Amino acid sequence: ELHTSSLSFLCRHHTLHQISRNQTLTELWFEAALKKSPPVDSLFTADKKPRISSHQIEWPEAPVLERILHSSLCRYSPKTLLRLCEQHGYWRGCVELMCRLGRRHCAVEVVVQLGDIQLVQCTQEWGDLPATVTEWEHLLSLMSSQHPPNTTESTLTWDRIAVTLIDKLGTAQCCRVLSQVELPPQCLPDGFMHLVYKCSTNEASQRSACRSLLEKYDSYLWSPKLSALSPHFQHLIDRERHRKQQKRDNFIGSSPLVVQKGEGTTHVLEDG
Repeated sequence: ELHTSSLSFLCRHHTLHQISRNQTLTELWFEAALKKSPPVDSLFTADKKPRISSHQIEWPEAPVLERILHSSLCRYSPKTLLRLCEQHGYWRGCVELMCRLGRRHCAVEVVVQLGDIQLVQCTQEWGDLPATVTEWEHLLSLMSSQHPPNTTESTLTWDRIAVTLIDKLGTAQCCRVLSQVELPPQCLPDGFMHLVYKCSTNEASQRSACRSLLEKYDSYLWSPKLSALSPHFQHLIDRERHRKQQKRDNFIGSSPLVVQKGEGTTHVLEDG
């Protein structure tokens, strides 16, 4: 067993690269950091599920945990590290490792249990979650099964998730996803349809503006162009040519070797 004193010794006298050479030592280091965890009751519910907002609790060894998760160490034993995170209630690590292992639906379940809208609205270390239509359908199904929520602490509400869904997927995909999920009666906010209509109108306006801009650009590219340059550009080119000619004349005038031509003969003048 790796004690806290041993962990401190490793941090002082070994680099991360040196420790990464030994997979077992890495796992022991990670587990030792997890053992200095917050109180268990603040991380787990009575049925051993993630407690609402428990991912926001500060961990004493969080820098060590994040350092291992975001380094090359993690790729050697992600399943073992995930098991340790689940065992000790380090939920941010759980979500990140689940995404790396392709268990994104499980990661969505943890996010719903944590009940924090910020995990859905903002891009995290593991990227957007949910990211695909199927993942959004899974999240909405989980929320429907928990309706009404068991606690008022959750910020993952229907009002907020509806706005986020439109922002992430757009109105067309949003309506398609909602049509595939059996939603609880009257779960969506009263002004939701008006918001969908407003956002749909804005999207149509943006598409129209982009199409018009592309058509104008395409028309310009294929239209006949004048071969003559504008007076301004012609003046710049003439000035540059004149400057280069002056430099060439100055170089010839200062050269020690001068070639003079006259009456069919050539004389070469050299210094000395």
